[in-house]
Amino acid sequence: MLHFRRIRGETVTIHAPGSGVGVQVKVDVTIEGKGIPLEVREYTGAELRKLGGVGTNDKLVREEPDGTETAVPPAAKVKPEAGQNFFVSHRHRRG
Repeated sequence: MLHFRRIRGETVTIHAPGSGVGVQVKVDVTIEGKGIPLEVREYTGAELRKLGGVGTNDKLVREEPDGTETAVPPAAKVKPEAGQNFFVSHRHRRG
């Protein structure tokens, strides 16, 4: 028997005793407008791009709580938190 419980944007899966699996926690993040549940672990920028369908030439950024943006290069390691937003930052040229 499986039990699911959502706590503050985190999905917790609790497996039956003796199943050998234990507790698995996932956090809900948004990548380019798509809600994606992720396991709680570190991801590289390249993994996040692939999960969100973001091109390799696009600049992926993470929106911080204060509204600023932090670049997530392909080799950078990030541990996503519940409710975080990742999106492509577009460069605007004047002229």
